[in-house]
Amino acid sequence: MSAADLIEVGALCFGYSIKHSWKVGKVASWDTAKKVGSVQCTDGETLNKLNADMINLVSQEVLDEDVDDLLNLTLLHDSTLLHVLKMRYMRDVIYTNIGAIVIALNPFNYKIPWYTDDNMPKYLKEGDRIEENLPHSWAVAHNTYHELLGDQENQTVLVSGESGAGKTEASKIVMKYLAAVSCKQGDEANKKAAGEVGVKINMASPPLEAFGNAKTVRNDNSSRFGKFMKIQFSKDGFLVGAHTTKYLLEKSRIITAAQNERVYHVFYQIIAHANHGKYNLVPTVSDYVSCNAGECVSIPGVDDGEDQQAAMDAMSAINMSSEEQEGVWRAVAGVLHLQQMEVAEKMDAQNNAVATFTDEARKNLELGAAQWMIDAAALEKEFVSSTMQSGKQTITKPLSAAKAKDTRDSVCKILYDNLFQWLVDKINVTTDQGSQSENWLGLLDIFGFESFEKPDGTATNSFEQICINLANEALQGHYNNYIFVEDMKECQREGIDTTDVTFADNKACLDLLSGAKNSVFSMLDLECSLPKGGDMDLLGKLHDTFAPTKGVANEYYGRPRGDRLRKNPNAFIIRHYAGNVVYDISGWLEKNKEPLKDELKVIVRNSPDPLIKTLLPAPPDSSRPAKAVTVSGFFKEQVMQLITLITSTNPHWIRCVKPHPAKKPLMWDPVQVMNQLRSAGVIETVKVRKAGYPIRFPHAMFRERYKALLGKEGLTASNPSDPEENRRMCTKIFEAHNIDKSIGQMGKTKVFLRQKAFIHLNNEKDKALARHITTIQRCARSRKGRSDCFWLYVKKHKSRIEAELKADRERVAREAAEKEAKQKAEAAQRAQKEEQERVLLLAYTIKVQKNLRGFLERSKLIRKFTEMERAKEELRQDALLEAQHQEMLDLEESRAAVEAAEVKQQAKAARLQKKLEEAGKKGDDEPEFSAADITRKKTQTLQEDRRAAYLARREEARRQRALERQKQEEARKKLQAKQQRQQVLAVEIDVRAQNKFLRALEKKEKHQRDFGEERAKHFRAACRRVDARDEWEHNREQHLARDYDNRLRQERFMRAKQSLVDRDLYTNPPNVLLSPDLTADRGVPTILTQRQQVMEAAYQRKLGKTYDMLQNYGIDPIDELQRERVARLADIKHKKRQGSAAG
Repeated sequence: MSAADLIEVGALCFGYSIKHSWKVGKVASWDTAKKVGSVQCTDGETLNKLNADMINLVSQEVLDEDVDDLLNLTLLHDSTLLHVLKMRYMRDVIYTNIGAIVIALNPFNYKIPWYTDDNMPKYLKEGDRIEENLPHSWAVAHNTYHELLGDQENQTVLVSGESGAGKTEASKIVMKYLAAVSCKQGDEANKKAAGEVGVKINMASPPLEAFGNAKTVRNDNSSRFGKFMKIQFSKDGFLVGAHTTKYLLEKSRIITAAQNERVYHVFYQIIAHANHGKYNLVPTVSDYVSCNAGECVSIPGVDDGEDQQAAMDAMSAINMSSEEQEGVWRAVAGVLHLQQMEVAEKMDAQNNAVATFTDEARKNLELGAAQWMIDAAALEKEFVSSTMQSGKQTITKPLSAAKAKDTRDSVCKILYDNLFQWLVDKINVTTDQGSQSENWLGLLDIFGFESFEKPDGTATNSFEQICINLANEALQGHYNNYIFVEDMKECQREGIDTTDVTFADNKACLDLLSGAKNSVFSMLDLECSLPKGGDMDLLGKLHDTFAPTKGVANEYYGRPRGDRLRKNPNAFIIRHYAGNVVYDISGWLEKNKEPLKDELKVIVRNSPDPLIKTLLPAPPDSSRPAKAVTVSGFFKEQVMQLITLITSTNPHWIRCVKPHPAKKPLMWDPVQVMNQLRSAGVIETVKVRKAGYPIRFPHAMFRERYKALLGKEGLTASNPSDPEENRRMCTKIFEAHNIDKSIGQMGKTKVFLRQKAFIHLNNEKDKALARHITTIQRCARSRKGRSDCFWLYVKKHKSRIEAELKADRERVAREAAEKEAKQKAEAAQRAQKEEQERVLLLAYTIKVQKNLRGFLERSKLIRKFTEMERAKEELRQDALLEAQHQEMLDLEESRAAVEAAEVKQQAKAARLQKKLEEAGKKGDDEPEFSAADITRKKTQTLQEDRRAAYLARREEARRQRALERQKQEEARKKLQAKQQRQQVLAVEIDVRAQNKFLRALEKKEKHQRDFGEERAKHFRAACRRVDARDEWEHNREQHLARDYDNRLRQERFMRAKQSLVDRDLYTNPPNVLLSPDLTADRGVPTILTQRQQVMEAAYQRKLGKTYDMLQNYGIDPIDELQRERVARLADIKHKKRQGSAAG
């Protein structure tokens, strides 16, 4: 069964419209023979002549789906994908995943609450993967950074999209988050260093944007070059540097711009800056031919002068010297002056039109040469003539005006391109720290797929567009292979057979563009090498090779035909993955060769300016001519190196999409969005999935979705969380509906389906649900009839029922009061127990406090006694010192007395000596010893004896003091040891008392706990016995009641039937209420009036509560057997109550 066979009128679907892409509606008509129909859209529009591929059947739950990952959609299709993106965008949810891709819709509103910078910490707090927060460029940066650290493998984030989609902003967001997450951990020094590196990398943006960005019709700040930045990290994950590589600067925008566009920002900035006069520039931008080429000289809300100042500040921040900055601005001013130079024509002697300069043009040439500091005359000569060497003779040939302009433009473009490359290299000198980095994270900000066409249908895609589209084609090939491999890995993990699955491979298109042989680029290079090669010759060779009139044509190449050929006679078509692009081949050879005379290189390299002299390459060595490198060859090599580099890393993608060309928030252009999704490779992701099994359900979800297909078993099956049970039920669904391997397979955890199987199962589920709904409605109507009968019965016996309800309420209130009283008693017991425990705790506390106070009092007494003893000792020491002092005084007095005696003795001896002398004079003999000698010797002996006695007394006093000090020290140590023993003893006494109390308390609690558990154990056992007995009696009562009720109902039915037959009511029943116990197929109604009479008579017998129970069972006691049964049940109930009371 094909998809066309499943289309039915009235089915909910998406219809395809060329103007509006996919729209929601219902199938209005369908011709099964022609396979053509129409769709009535919800907005009232009718889409006619739609085939099966232009109608996509869906269900309401598919329309209501909202997922963060589009691969989780139940139905993966272009229409559902576009529908979900639109719903999310209108709710300001701009980021959505589709597998490895993050789709970023440009909101043109930077104040969405959940995307402002104050939400960044929520992402920073998560672990290795973002799982709780919304999809975001932050999430891509977060996951990439942690994969870099965890796997120690280089990563790449690829940002792409058309002009105005927000690529530059997305790259800044990623860079800003990486700088923040790398500083999240580590010490302050590492954080500070990483922060400084982040500032330097961010400061590189203003110069690059000034020299490489321009205003286009789609974007006011469009990057006109590709950029691959290796963001370098240390082994600890700190940001240490970055290295930038640029790809294919759009050189044509240096000299001209399309309508309503501008050349590069830097040309307007240097004119608007305050120092423009320094470079001989006038402040009127519109006076400059190149700046006014697109008739758009300003951007609303942008001040070019302030932007140049910001660029100059950034240049200083990245360590660019003032001399280098001066050289940069002189180079830019020189380009502006040379572009003002108008080339005129004049007739030479041979009547040929040759180039010449007017005075105004020559003035501009001199101004430009002055800025570059080169010879103006030599430059003019090379502009208007060419020199050839023929043997030893030099031939000078004048150039036409067109050739002169081409030469001037070539010099300007090559010099500016090399200036931009020098700027990138200068930034790398400041930021590149390759020697310090362990791993790097690549950030690719590259131009998106481009296809331009004027309103009249004329294509404007040239050499630059095919280069850009080659890069996108190569990146798409890498992405297709990566996604297909990942998809096949999932299938292999699930055990799915994928032998017949293929994916959309664009290798043939890549070979057509850049293959080694017989490709567009190789034939372009070959044509450039021919002396007389031309653009039209190349076009003819391309047509003959890839789209011959006879033979097999390349499926990715085409010739314009019909109206397209008339509008684009010099064009060919390439069928890219994103759509067909018409390329105009005019000027390709010149753009590919970019010829520049060696004489011009010499002139510029002779400039004294150290920067400008390096902006043109040196002429090749004539002795060893080098092979000319074309632009296409160089770019192709760059693309191959880029793909090789990306392949060696773990890639991540951010696809930027512009929702509407008006660049205003909440505006949606579905056709443009779908074209961008196709260009970004998102639709290719859907194709890769569709090539396999695009619809995938976990087993539990599949079982829950289609359980109605298994009838009663599917609705009542147990264990919905059991994986094996879910797999078994899914297998039964497959077997019941003949889902073979070609349209569906059973994986280990998921079910894999193709569109055909999915639609078939949905149709079968709808049919099964219709059957179940019919059954439910029938049962509901029957239940409603019985309910109506019941409420009529209640109305009839309202007073009795109210009395019974009142009795029940009183009983419930009584039981509640008893329960409350019991709870209060238990609470009182608990309170009493707590009070007792509190009293015990208080007694113990008082005891502890008493012991503590005694200990403190004893300590106080001991301390007071110690102080008194210390005072006594001090007094004794003072008395001893006083005695010693007095002794010293006595000794001094003794010494003074001795000295006085000695003086007297000496005087006496002198007198004696005098007498002796006088006597000697009188006598003959002189005595042997004089009286003075005898006296002096006696005095000396007496002094020595007294000094020895003094020293002996002093030594004895010193010894006595030492003994006293020793005794005092021993007494102090004994006292201190005694105090320590008393303190330790007091602490041990307190600890023993506490332990004793705690052991007693623990013993008491254990006793109470054991007693409570034993009591609870006996109580539970008694409760189980009572419950078992009650259940047995209850089951027996129910069995007896059902048995009697069946017999009574049969007897009542026979009596009612006989009564009706007698009264002729069987065939003509009156309009009375029927019993709810009878169904329509029995055909015999029962009159409720007879039942009511019997019930009223039984009620009058006043059987009490036993009758209440019988009435609840629907029993009518109308004979003797019933009365006996009532008595027996009453006896059973009485015994039950006695047993409950005993329990």
